[in-house]
Amino acid sequence: MQTLVSRLRTSFALGAFVALFFSMAVSPVNADDGKVGWKDGFSLRTSTDTAEFRVGGRIQLDSAFIATSHEMRAANGSPVTDHFGFRRARLYIDITLHKHVEMRHEIETSRGNLQFADAYVGLKGGPAGLGLRLGHFKEPFGLEEMTSANFHPFLERSVGNAFAPVRNLGAMVYMDKIHDSKITAWLGVFRTADDKGLFGDDMTESKDTDYSLTGRITAAPLLENGGEKIFHLGFGYSRREYHSNTTSLSTRPETGFFYLTTPAGPGTPPVPPAARVNGTILNTGDIATASGNVQWGQLFGFEGAVGIGPVSLRSEYHLNMLDTATGNRYFYGFHALGSVFLTGEHHPYARGRFVRPKPKTAAFDDGIGAIELALRYSRLDLNDGPVTGGHVNTFGVALNWYLNPNTRFGANYIHAHTSRTGTPVSGQRVPGYVNAVVARFQVDI
Repeated sequence: MQTLVSRLRTSFALGAFVALFFSMAVSPVNADDGKVGWKDGFSLRTSTDTAEFRVGGRIQLDSAFIATSHEMRAANGSPVTDHFGFRRARLYIDITLHKHVEMRHEIETSRGNLQFADAYVGLKGGPAGLGLRLGHFKEPFGLEEMTSANFHPFLERSVGNAFAPVRNLGAMVYMDKIHDSKITAWLGVFRTADDKGLFGDDMTESKDTDYSLTGRITAAPLLENGGEKIFHLGFGYSRREYHSNTTSLSTRPETGFFYLTTPAGPGTPPVPPAARVNGTILNTGDIATASGNVQWGQLFGFEGAVGIGPVSLRSEYHLNMLDTATGNRYFYGFHALGSVFLTGEHHPYARGRFVRPKPKTAAFDDGIGAIELALRYSRLDLNDGPVTGGHVNTFGVALNWYLNPNTRFGANYIHAHTSRTGTPVSGQRVPGYVNAVVARFQVDI
């Protein structure tokens, strides 16, 4: 009965959302009332610019083919060798009132019920881009994390990004137009929200009421033609409290789908598909068990990027320091990425992050669109003292075909080699590898 009610509630909410969209998109609009426009998404604006309404969303449909080593199968259970499903399916509404008051509501619809992605209100457009944001949104940390998943050369962020905080409840002030938007600064206080979905967040407050102070500053001393030439540097910092006196660290092998059939370990009967969990290839388990109580931690992020025409290079290094009862524990993640547009485009850049690529021509219209090739190396190390979460090195190749600014076919090959698999056990170190081919069809506005 509860499942039926949940589905009815989801269907009603989606129906109301779609009805609102179409009522505003197709209703007659005259010159006195305002105008309907398009800029990578639908918008409705009053003639006096006192209000603007934007609506859009994304569909990311993935096919994943995964093979693992014998050692990993023995330690961790065989991941499903293939998968087909929605990586993300989201709808959003943006509203701006009197040019300076904003509201955003983005919901995830791909898991059978509604979950919040972004849900915030704020003020914007002050001197040097001064703004205030309140609600549920991303903590400002890292170039890879702050760049939308829609616009990454790779379909998934790197294992080196595992420490970056995601969406939480908070309040943030920022300035994103310092020196013609070549400098940005962000600082916020956040309260951890439970992550109950496979890939996203919801609005349930954590029972442990963990708090964090997170900030990021970026500078682009060279910025020409919206990123055709770019030199970017950035630094992020986060101070995090752990009121439960523990935490854990883990990662998947740069694939959105990595389901385990026997997550409890060797000798365990396979679980039915409905009960399978999205697994990990590295996992420290409860760090307090190995190293004593964890009261607080610090994240340090260093980022850089260079772009000259169709060629771009990006790299980040993240250091995670945890204060435990037996001393400080240090873990790190790193990635380096290079990409080239074979058709001559570049990755646009704005306000401290990369934004939507724009093909010079549209496929099936006046050209072939844009074609991009990218390579990436990343590493994550979760070993320090008594904490032996293992380490992983990954190598990836990406091929993207941008049919137009809103449509992409992407394919990734990922090879990940790790020193540990399965639930951590004292003294157990089982090496293994994962080979994955992932393809995605993406439409976003």
